[in-house]
Amino acid sequence: HIRAMLGLSVIANIVILAPSVHMMQMYNRVLTSQSIETLLYITLICVAALAFYGLAEATRGRIGQRLANSYSLAVTDRLFASFTGAGSNPERSGQSLRDFQMVRTFLAGRSFAGLFDLPFVPFYLIVLCFAHWSIGLLTLAGATTLACLSYLNSTASEPLQKQSRTAEAEAMAVAQSALARAEDVRSLGLSSSLKGWWLRKTNAALVAADNVARYSASYYGYSRGARQAIQVLLMAWSAFLVLEGEMSAGLIFVASMVSSKALGPIEAMIGSWDSLTKARAAFNSLEQVLADVEAAPALKELPAPIGHISVENIVVMGDGSKKSGKAVIDSVSFELKPGELIAIVGKSGSGKSLLARAVAGAIDIESGVIRLDGAARDQWPDHQWGRAIGYVDQDTNLFPGTVAANIARFEPDVAAQDIYEAGKRAGVHEVILGLPDGYVTRIGDGGVRLSSGQRKAIALARAYYGDPKLLIFDQPTISLDQEMEARFVASLAAAKQRGLALIVISQRGTVVELADRAFLLRDGRLHRLGEEPRQGMAARSRTLPASADDSTDNAPPGAGPKPRVYFPPSAPSSPEAASR
Repeated sequence: HIRAMLGLSVIANIVILAPSVHMMQMYNRVLTSQSIETLLYITLICVAALAFYGLAEATRGRIGQRLANSYSLAVTDRLFASFTGAGSNPERSGQSLRDFQMVRTFLAGRSFAGLFDLPFVPFYLIVLCFAHWSIGLLTLAGATTLACLSYLNSTASEPLQKQSRTAEAEAMAVAQSALARAEDVRSLGLSSSLKGWWLRKTNAALVAADNVARYSASYYGYSRGARQAIQVLLMAWSAFLVLEGEMSAGLIFVASMVSSKALGPIEAMIGSWDSLTKARAAFNSLEQVLADVEAAPALKELPAPIGHISVENIVVMGDGSKKSGKAVIDSVSFELKPGELIAIVGKSGSGKSLLARAVAGAIDIESGVIRLDGAARDQWPDHQWGRAIGYVDQDTNLFPGTVAANIARFEPDVAAQDIYEAGKRAGVHEVILGLPDGYVTRIGDGGVRLSSGQRKAIALARAYYGDPKLLIFDQPTISLDQEMEARFVASLAAAKQRGLALIVISQRGTVVELADRAFLLRDGRLHRLGEEPRQGMAARSRTLPASADDSTDNAPPGAGPKPRVYFPPSAPSSPEAASR
């Protein structure tokens, strides 16, 4: 694409001299010879040359668009990997996406094509020297003046450009956050306060943009004035040379038109300096992100796992704990074999969800290691790890598309029976069939709005899809009614029978009773519960209102007793209390 752009730029910048040559021939040949034939043929040649010029310019525009498309195809895979890979940050990912769009727009625009005209400035100067050496020298002085203005523009506006870019990113982040949580904004009455916050950020961005525009507009105005002054001086000097008999009258117009072509690219660069510097900064930032992705080693597939999980002294820092330096999950270890289920209970905010996300591989850990069949998490390719894990987060997230596509994790050409089987194994097949269009119901972006229970049902089916070896459920019974919860507990028992390893975070007594082991997460550590026989653990389950961790109960009135909620006994406050 670059070679083609250069070749077409050569053609365009040569044939654009045709009007200058045509004007010179009018004065030097046609007017002196008064030949109609000469006038006709010179004009036809000039029109043909300009036709080639128009074709070259049109093709340059198409090549610029194809270059932008080619760039997009070259970076899309790595860019998307940076969004979803380890250590990804939503704010940084959003900025990278905006940088990507800015670079694409610049490559397809006229400002980028105009950069290929800059190398032809010396060519035009040489042409002017053939007219007269002093005209070439005067044009060189004008080009140098414009280049100095361009340099001063870049030096003065560079720090302001950085401030403007940062301010625009902050304003965009606030707007995107409000859009993503529009329902919360309305229900909590946050519209006014968030609008004020966004307006303050937008105001800062506008002030920064105004500061940049002040410098850019000033230098662009100076360059426009300087260029016109140079054109006037060139015309006056050319007329003086004609009066002195040092060149023909026709060369006056050649000097004027060619000098305009020589100074035009420099002036255009000054005018587009804002977009040029933003595109350059976006490109450099994007290249750094892509370099980080390329630096990650390529992993080969390991033998198919059987589901033996080993968590060894992992440490996880939460968002709020990074400043304090205190880990939310501190040196947690446990082992889980195929066919076993462990339940984890604890107070709200104790870090249960953080632990589930870490074991599922959704977030990075500070230290320690998580192994699947003896291989650490970072030794597994992401796609193979994802196929082996079925994970349902406390906050159910689905993607725009059909229910079937969400369950199948958007894999192409999936047999319908495999999707139905996932719904049946999760015990939600009937729930999904009850949707307006069953498994082909469209959700998100103009599709059906689902209830929280329906979203949870689809997420459970997605977890069971394929051949997972480890299932991780974080508060899975939230939003489930009594019948759906009973089916879900039955699906856990069936999964154990099939040899799957299961980690369930839930206060429900029905889930804890089914567990082979139960743990209490307190102060960042796991404490073993239920050393007594299973009947003893069941006896400690009692019918109480749901805790803050699992508070949703959609059972209709008269549907029978509410599901039991397991509350672990409080830890003894002293050795004496423990002995008692």
